[in-house]
Amino acid sequence: KRKVSGEAARDAILSAGVPYCRRGRCREDESAFLRPDVIFFGEALSGRVQKAMLTCAQKCDLLIVIGSSLKVKPISLLPDMVPASVPRFLINMHSVQTLIPFNYEFLGECDSIVSRIVEVLGWEL
Repeated sequence: KRKVSGEAARDAILSAGVPYCRRGRCREDESAFLRPDVIFFGEALSGRVQKAMLTCAQKCDLLIVIGSSLKVKPISLLPDMVPASVPRFLINMHSVQTLIPFNYEFLGECDSIVSRIVEVLGWEL
């Protein structure tokens, strides 16, 4: 696994093409495309990421979920990994079901709701 700058793939992406690797050993392989360092739908999270998710959930003192259907596992399990004593805020277009309900639900456009919260708290973006 090698890291390359976004500039290496920029032209191909902007022209709706596929960015290919042109460095090192893959230079000769015409099918060696660059893959982003993300997890695609259907791919499993690594054990390291799953362990970190559980550790962080157990240590958090506030849970804020913004703009999620919470339908894709394992992230859909996150709200129920947080201790029951932790306040839970949902900022979303629609309510979502979890085993432990959210303490507060702010339903509507996420940007508008977050902007209003920022304004009420006297913060600046």
